[in-house]
Amino acid sequence: MTREDIKAKERSVKALKAKKNVNFSDVIPYINLTWQSANVGTVHDGGHGNDTFGFQIIAPLGKNLGVNTFTKYKMDEANCKIAQVELDKMKSDIQENVINNYYGTRTNEEIINSRNKEIISTNEGLKQSIARMRIGQATYLDVIAANKLK
Repeated sequence: MTREDIKAKERSVKALKAKKNVNFSDVIPYINLTWQSANVGTVHDGGHGNDTFGFQIIAPLGKNLGVNTFTKYKMDEANCKIAQVELDKMKSDIQENVINNYYGTRTNEEIINSRNKEIISTNEGLKQSIARMRIGQATYLDVIAANKLK
C-alpha cells in the first residue's frame, strides 16, 4: 500500500524488530576458537610439534544476572507483536472500507437506475392519461392522479 500512515506503521514495526534483536544479542553466547602450533625442543634433540586447540564459550548474562535484559527483550517482543497486529488491523480496515464503498456505490447506482425507470414509467402514465382525457375516455381527475404519482 502507498498510504503514508501504513508506510509509517511498517517502519515502526521494522524499528521495533531491530530493537528486539539488539536486546536479544545481549544474551546470545558467543564462541571463541583458538589454535596454536609450535615446535618444542630442537631438531637435533628429536623435537616435535606441539599443537594447541582452544574452545571457549562466553555467555553474557546482562544486567542483574540477565533478568533485566531478558525482561527488556520480552517487553520489546510484545511491543513488536502489538505493532504488527495494529498494522494488520489498519490494512484490513482499509480493505474493508474499500469493499464496502464499492458495494455501496453499486447499490446506489442500481437505486438510481430503478428510480429513473420509475420516472419514465410515471411520465408514460401521465402522457396516457392526458391522451385519454383528450379523446374523452378519462377525466381531469385521472390526469391529476397520474401527475401525483410523478
